[in-house]
Amino acid sequence: IYSLGIVLYCFMNNNRMPFLPSDVSVNITHGDREEAIFKRLNGGTISPPQNASEEFSKIIIKACSYEKSSRYKSASELKKDLLLITNKNISLKKYILARLLMSVSVIMLYLTALNLFQISL
Repeated sequence: IYSLGIVLYCFMNNNRMPFLPSDVSVNITHGDREEAIFKRLNGGTISPPQNASEEFSKIIIKACSYEKSSRYKSASELKKDLLLITNKNISLKKYILARLLMSVSVIMLYLTALNLFQISL
């Protein structure tokens, strides 16, 4: 559940991990990474992801809470909350679908380039 929370956080925060600058125009430095790790390991409070609604942010923050006891107890509990907000918020569904399609397109472009230049993984 924690890992899924982190994936959702990155997905809704311009592909940036918690505690890193979420502004994509800012380059991430080694110092930024060290500071982010320090904050995470010391239980720092995660700021809401930039592109998530307030409801979705609460779910993401709960899923990747520092304290295990504060996280969702089961995947079905997380699923229940996700279904509640997606049923209320059609625009969220459209946004997530668009982001997934964009990710798939980038992967397909990458694989096509590998094939075109005959590069093996």
